[in-house]
Amino acid sequence: MRRDPKCLLVTFDAFGTLFTPRGGIGPHYHATCLAHGIQPPSPEAISKAFPAARQRLSALHPNFGFGSESVGVGPIYWWATLIRDTLIDAGLEPTKARGKKWNAVVRELYSGFQEADKYEVFPDVLSTLDTLHNSNFPTCLGVVSNMDNRLSTILENLALNKYFDFVLTSYKAGVEKPNAEIWARTLSIAEKMWGYDVPDVVAVHVGDDPEKDFRGSGDNGFIPFLLRRKESIMDTERKNGHVNSLTDVVAYLSKRGLILKREKL
Repeated sequence: MRRDPKCLLVTFDAFGTLFTPRGGIGPHYHATCLAHGIQPPSPEAISKAFPAARQRLSALHPNFGFGSESVGVGPIYWWATLIRDTLIDAGLEPTKARGKKWNAVVRELYSGFQEADKYEVFPDVLSTLDTLHNSNFPTCLGVVSNMDNRLSTILENLALNKYFDFVLTSYKAGVEKPNAEIWARTLSIAEKMWGYDVPDVVAVHVGDDPEKDFRGSGDNGFIPFLLRRKESIMDTERKNGHVNSLTDVVAYLSKRGLILKREKL
């Protein structure tokens, strides 16, 4: 017989779930190049080139170069390579991707994408986090993201860090979602925080990637929700955890009695 839950663990993906680059990647890369005297390809061409360049680099150096630091590959090198590959794929002359001006572009983009003005927090995020954070039901909130360790700074700059009990990046974990190890690490963190065994914890994960978030968490002890903003969702999909908004997740948890409003004094 299943024990009554004593703790609710809710984890969120970061990019595409809590926030997204404001205006997309292309305009930021384009403007930064211009600011340093480099004529870049169009923002549209840059945005179009980015996904394929990232996929190619991730295959060559997974998880932002984790484990390859001894040969000079780490997050800074990884992102510098991605910026270069993206812009060259978009049409930048390779000879322009070198020298002092180019190095200044890379430094500014790497550090700049930690700042709040580069991102847009989705409209349903603050109300959802407020509801969960203020629940009278014991609740542990976390972020589990395939990202390097700048994520904590990004969350702090967006004033979201105050809601979360922990942030687990793939770089810190040493493995990326959907690897089972990152989900085991997540459950272990919650156990240590609350002192409960796994059977006492209802674990929920919300993300926008069908494989890395939805299937990965669902195969490893979590109730998964696939966030599909602005998409049409069939009733059969909705019953299986597909949602349009984070408020749909709140409604599910409330219905199960896993969110309890604090009584006003």
